[in-house]
Amino acid sequence: FTPAIFALRAKKQDQISGQKGSDWSRSKKRSSIKRKAWKDKLYSRCAPSIIVDLMEDLDEQTRKLVEEMGFQGLHSLKLHKLNKPVGASLLSKFDTNLLVFFAGTSRELKMTPEDVNRVSGIPCSGMIIVPPSPQDVISMKAYFCGVFEKSSWDEITISFLLKIVTTKPKGEMTSEEILRFNTAFAFSVVTKFFAPQSLNNFISTRYMKAVFDMENIHAYNWAQFVADELRLAAASLQLKLSRGKNIGYINGCMLIPQVHLIQTNIS
Repeated sequence: FTPAIFALRAKKQDQISGQKGSDWSRSKKRSSIKRKAWKDKLYSRCAPSIIVDLMEDLDEQTRKLVEEMGFQGLHSLKLHKLNKPVGASLLSKFDTNLLVFFAGTSRELKMTPEDVNRVSGIPCSGMIIVPPSPQDVISMKAYFCGVFEKSSWDEITISFLLKIVTTKPKGEMTSEEILRFNTAFAFSVVTKFFAPQSLNNFISTRYMKAVFDMENIHAYNWAQFVADELRLAAASLQLKLSRGKNIGYINGCMLIPQVHLIQTNIS
């Protein structure tokens, strides 16, 4: 994230807001449905500010644990705010089959899992993250209840998990404390940043297998997972626009495409 931060601020008007006559946000080709929908209030559960504060508060011991999990790229995240109109505009112009922005124009830009890795630093090889079966979900939720010493999955909330992550360890952590921290961290950063859903603080089960397999969490292709979530978010947003519906909440990490665009334009 770091290489694009200053460029993102310096070129905000030119590369984000768009210049007169560009096909970025003022394209004459935009449909009347899209023009109407763009006036609606946009929402996102993606909260980079929470992750920035979380990462800055880690001590040496927990920073090492984050690196071992493969999420060390978050150390360079310094952007606190989202530009939701820009994020929505990008996703509305993302071809979910070709995996490119601005398809068919001179500004055509590919976005692959490798690009997600380049922007975020998360693992881009290894095992593909696949959703668990309904029966596996039941078993895994029971397991996580044991990890967090809770009697019900409903008691495992994001605020509860963030409290675990932000609590300073007293001395060297035990194996149980390490597992609790790692699990809470993984659920927190995916829910609040990498793959947020429209439901408030909803912990998706789609990546639960990778968190369940904590010893090998670094060996999963997280970049592919995040790219897939963005593709689904783009498809959902475009469907709303085509039906003339309010956009409302936007899923996925909309910050990653924005930084990818900026990095590409300044490289």
